[in-house]
Amino acid sequence: MRINFLYLSYHIQFYKRHLVLPNNLKHHTQTNIQLPMKLNIYFSLFMLIFITSCTSDEVEQFEITDKNSTHLNLKQFSNRTCRQFDLSLIKKSRFLLNCIMDLKGETVNVPSHLRLIYDGGQIINGTLVFSPGATIDSHLLSPSLTLEGSPTLNNGVFELVPFRWGIIEGITTDVNAQKNKEILQKIIDMIKKTNGHTLKIDKLDAYFKVGGINLSPKQYSENSIHLPSDFTLEMTNNTFIRMQPTHFPYANLMSTYDVDNVTIRGGNLVGDRYKHDYSDILDINGISRKSHEWPTLLITKGSRNVRFENVHMSQSTGDGFVAGSAGFRIKQNTPLNKKVLLIGCTITDCRRNGISITDGEDITIENNIIEHTGEGEAIRDSSGKRIYDAAGVAPRFGLDIEPYVSYGNFAKSSEIRYEWVENVKVINNRFTNNKAGSIIVYKADNVLVDNNFSDAVIALNDTSNSTISNNTLEARPDFKSIGLSSGDERRYVNFKGGAMQQYAVNNTIVGNTVRGFSIAIIVNGSGGEVYHNRVYNYSYMGLKVDRVEDTNIHDNQYTSSSSNSQGILLTRYANNVNIYNETFTIKSGFIDSHRCNIYNSSFKDTRIRDNISSFKVRIYNNVVNARKLGRLTNSSGIELSNNDMTF
Repeated sequence: MRINFLYLSYHIQFYKRHLVLPNNLKHHTQTNIQLPMKLNIYFSLFMLIFITSCTSDEVEQFEITDKNSTHLNLKQFSNRTCRQFDLSLIKKSRFLLNCIMDLKGETVNVPSHLRLIYDGGQIINGTLVFSPGATIDSHLLSPSLTLEGSPTLNNGVFELVPFRWGIIEGITTDVNAQKNKEILQKIIDMIKKTNGHTLKIDKLDAYFKVGGINLSPKQYSENSIHLPSDFTLEMTNNTFIRMQPTHFPYANLMSTYDVDNVTIRGGNLVGDRYKHDYSDILDINGISRKSHEWPTLLITKGSRNVRFENVHMSQSTGDGFVAGSAGFRIKQNTPLNKKVLLIGCTITDCRRNGISITDGEDITIENNIIEHTGEGEAIRDSSGKRIYDAAGVAPRFGLDIEPYVSYGNFAKSSEIRYEWVENVKVINNRFTNNKAGSIIVYKADNVLVDNNFSDAVIALNDTSNSTISNNTLEARPDFKSIGLSSGDERRYVNFKGGAMQQYAVNNTIVGNTVRGFSIAIIVNGSGGEVYHNRVYNYSYMGLKVDRVEDTNIHDNQYTSSSSNSQGILLTRYANNVNIYNETFTIKSGFIDSHRCNIYNSSFKDTRIRDNISSFKVRIYNNVVNARKLGRLTNSSGIELSNNDMTF
């Protein structure tokens, strides 16, 4: 057995200095203790056994210059300077540093076997060159330390201590807010460079300067706090990332752009809605951007497998969360959003929309709270023009799904999808106090809206193969108009000749509970089905059928004690529509139909105009308890049979 007696002697002296002494020896100074001979012998034998039994993985701890200091707690930060030493001479695999190592501008090599462990210390003012295999704890890093070679972060995790990195908290200047963003981005980039994967932020309340005008989608992302692939940002309830008040009409506070496998969890993202400068600003083409409606708190563009969890977003000048495009799809190799998950988040008090989805596939919006979107009444000048301020700006929905689509002519086949949205799940969310409505799907394919709570309208527009199911809708006092709407027909005012096409096809409304609206359910489009819904306490109409084809409506219940509550409204045209096995308990008329399926020269679709006399609506096997049958005037093709009606 080989014993390093020099090493043994060093450690004996070290432990003498840190030895807990009996009370009768405490008047001696620890640095000059003279132990009794017998105790010295026992102590030396103990250290001999201890040293010779150590393994090659023994931890070596560097001693600080203050001889009276004891071992620092891992949560403490040392302000003491290390003695001079050479990292390359350390033989052990793990090295605990509990002092400040000032490299004084020098470059130091870190051998491949060495793992640098934080124990209260830090390394400053120089460069570390890492051999492959060498690692370092995040708390040892500093703004004045440069990493080269093959640095690797221990456990892949960086825990941010804001003051050590120069982040200025609280209300501050634009210059400081810009520096804050640059510092945080430098840390994110450094974590990636050191083969790390996670940034953890706890207590932080700081402003970050972002935004601009006339930038590309990629440039707006680069201007924001942006995350790389294979990365996790973990924040807590104590983390507040705030947008520095700005005049820019475009800004992204935090973003992912063309990346894979990113998670953002926790924290508070706060916009500048109530401190924004809303004065007019022109873009590079001289177009006014005075509405200032585009700043976003969290946006993903062209990214795959991204997850946003338990993030609190508030006071955006524009939207809270956006799944948007990295560029138009007509350009080859444009990256697309795929597998996006927004879960457990709260999005509140945003000026435009809570959530906007303009491009992406396989997107899930689950277990979120979306509230108080677009509130505030606009003010106008003496001529009636709007003066833009913090008041809500259109569309003002909780969730707006609206890709940019154009048409070369009036045929569906000429559709040009600059952006597109498909395969979306909106499940188990709560939508309240969103000014214009809870959910609007202007255009998309295969959207599921299931098991949500809403106090305003949920609507599909030019949308196909989509389902609204098992939702609870309860009208709030200031929103009584429409509960559910299944779609609309694409209309061209100047279209002459040819056959118009239904763009809302194969949509389903099933299993919903709807309370307190003026009109409970509106059915449009083609190839749809509406069934097993429960409608209560509506003030005007339980079911409105408008421009509908090839649709079945059945097994729904409508109950209202309102004196004006009616059953079915038929308007414009309906063809091959079956309404059956319905139950109506209402206080006014069962049917209201005026000029339904009657020739109208204003119809631009020749297919409808020339064949409307053969259109049929079949109403049968329904149970009706109403005050009267209602109105059937100047209408055609409406057939009633086998209905159990009590007036």
